[in-house]
Amino acid sequence: NASPGHLEDLCDLLISEVKKITITTSVMVWDRMTPELYAKMFKAGFRTLMWGIESGSDTVLEAMGKRGNAAEAGRNLRLAREAGLTNLIFIILGHPAENQAEFEETLDFLRRNRDFIDRIEMIQPCYIQQGTRLAENMNRKGVVVPGDLYEFGSWILGGNNLFERQRRVHEARDEAVRLGIPVN
Repeated sequence: NASPGHLEDLCDLLISEVKKITITTSVMVWDRMTPELYAKMFKAGFRTLMWGIESGSDTVLEAMGKRGNAAEAGRNLRLAREAGLTNLIFIILGHPAENQAEFEETLDFLRRNRDFIDRIEMIQPCYIQQGTRLAENMNRKGVVVPGDLYEFGSWILGGNNLFERQRRVHEARDEAVRLGIPVN
């Protein structure tokens, strides 16, 4: 759905030329998606959408360079569900821009949108991989990597360490289960 116009053209082609198909695909939060386009996606054979939601905090989403914000993500999940589509989401916790307040915003996002989330496909701590924008900027952000342990999860930023990130993962998983959202 990087281009809603191309997506609509694809749906039209699938509807006219392919009689029975089931499609699972990754999608992005996009403010140009409409109820009509989600309905057309369903008619064309789309059934399951996989969303890299990552966070329910606008602060973290902006730091990640994500398109859209938490409210737009919720709107897209709702519209997709109303069209009959299944929503699977992915969450990353403990990004360097995430403090406890931002983590709570993600839990609140799950609470507000639980009726539109069919499953959390993955909840994982933030890993910093070499060669990424985050890795290139980590020293400016004050991220410390102990010794020569450039393992993906070993970085520290104040109280944001691997143990804290794992604690957040467990807390979010427990909250999702409490809300009735299945977690893979």
